[in-house]
Amino acid sequence: MRRTSPAKPSRRWACAPTCLEVGGEVRGCGIKPDAQPWWVALEHPEADDEDPLLIAACGVAIATSGGARRHFEHAGRRFSHTLDPASGEPVRETVLAATVLHPRCASADALATALIVMGAERALAFAARRDLPVVLTLAGETGQRRVLSPAAQAMTLED
Repeated sequence: MRRTSPAKPSRRWACAPTCLEVGGEVRGCGIKPDAQPWWVALEHPEADDEDPLLIAACGVAIATSGGARRHFEHAGRRFSHTLDPASGEPVRETVLAATVLHPRCASADALATALIVMGAERALAFAARRDLPVVLTLAGETGQRRVLSPAAQAMTLED
């Protein structure tokens, strides 16, 4: 008996052009009827007045991890909900958010969390070596900034 993996459905289950969001993860399938890709707006996690970054979600899943929305504060200090497996403690938030584009949604989600744990420098090197589309929102002394991997830069819509 032949089994079909849920991660790789058979062609007979192919979906119509769709953009689906479930629990914050997005999956684009095909293109819209007007022949445009599905554009997904990535908000800046803590700057509502900043323009969102537009990413083409055509045949990819998009997942974001980070403590911008999910964190707690204790004794005046902010703690991420993501734990560093090396220390068992919440990660220090140099990377406020990591967004990953990947063909598989579960992989995008896992990679986004791993990039948060790695920290900015290691995360960007990891993404560059694997040609992985990644958008990081970094905390700095003068505020926040976005950094895109080369693969992510190729997928954005510039004004």
